[in-house]
Amino acid sequence: MKIFGFEIKRALRPIAGTGRYGVREPFTGAWQQGLELKDTDGLLRVAAVYACVSRIAADISKLGIKLVKQQGTVFTEANNHPAAALLKRPNHFQNGKQFFEQWLISRLLYGNTYILKKADAAGAVQSLHVLDPRTVKLLVADDGSIFYQTAADQLAGVADGAVYPARQVIHDRGDCLFHPLIGVSPLFACAASGTLAGNAQAQSGAFFANASRPGGLIVAPENIAEAEAKRLADYFNSHFTGANSGKVAAFGGGLKFEPLGMSAVDAELIEQLKWSVADIARAFKVPLHKIDESVPITAGNSVEAINLNYYQDCLQSYMEAIETCLDDGLNLSDGHHTEFDVQNLLRMDSAARVAANVELVKAGIKSPNEARADENLPPVAGGESPMIQQQNYSLAALAQRDAPKETLNEPAPTEATT
Repeated sequence: MKIFGFEIKRALRPIAGTGRYGVREPFTGAWQQGLELKDTDGLLRVAAVYACVSRIAADISKLGIKLVKQQGTVFTEANNHPAAALLKRPNHFQNGKQFFEQWLISRLLYGNTYILKKADAAGAVQSLHVLDPRTVKLLVADDGSIFYQTAADQLAGVADGAVYPARQVIHDRGDCLFHPLIGVSPLFACAASGTLAGNAQAQSGAFFANASRPGGLIVAPENIAEAEAKRLADYFNSHFTGANSGKVAAFGGGLKFEPLGMSAVDAELIEQLKWSVADIARAFKVPLHKIDESVPITAGNSVEAINLNYYQDCLQSYMEAIETCLDDGLNLSDGHHTEFDVQNLLRMDSAARVAANVELVKAGIKSPNEARADENLPPVAGGESPMIQQQNYSLAALAQRDAPKETLNEPAPTEATT
């Protein structure tokens, strides 16, 4: 077969067993018993899953990514590099934030993100497109070469069944538990908890639709005809459930209503939901207070410490994976690399930030204008250079000052002439 003018003589084979890396039923025959796990679309209807996915994707994509160049020990933005414009506008229908948000959603939901690089005749990358991970098939040749087969994508200009070599696709993948080319989504670990939460919510919806009153029995003191029993049941359902729930029912002839099933307290519905939410957050490594406002933040922790913990435990891995994939995929060299701007994420509270800037300016580490920029204030004349007090000396100068002077041979005194 031919791919982009190249003759591929060796057969391309899809990776065996890729279907087992998705969300599956917990045991054989579970679906016949109504116990199958929800699929990805079903799990997205669970608020905790949606909150974790949208939280991670939004928090990273809003930071912004920049192209920097290392010059000695300092990194400066390289806005004149062709890749800098590509990061701000990866394609004709997405800006940078939208592009990276879709990148992360694909990675979080399906464990894999496939980015197609569209290049010009000279080989320079002109646009980047996130492919639908559900339609991408990995192919491996006999010699180990990797290819990606895609379905039709009108926005990306991809024909159905098109095959691309690995050099034209950026592949960001999650934890590769079963195959080095297949990432696994966090949904693999929390599908059971998500299913439990979804079922509990559905049960509570039906529960409260009947005014928190489960189904029950109308008990008569003696046998009644089937037609009369049906009439009583229909009358009760039409007059005292749904929109009419909570109304007072009057019975005669010794009839009484006996509810069946457990109450919400007995079923501990809320506790089940709380446990499911915590387990879902654990799988996504999101601090529970980020998606559940009822969970208190640890007392005494500063805003900076809380966000630093969130960054280190959750976001950093995704961010560094994107940076590495872009550096390799865009063939960056000469000290250039991509970098997310984490300054706003790790931004301290105002009092701590001002105190830190005061000390940095006093120590001559920051200039006054740099400190003013942190507070979104314009620069002032004379504030562009770091300053330090005049009486401060370098260690080298002090060492030279305190060094013992060499003893000079003084001439012998001469006798006075008479």
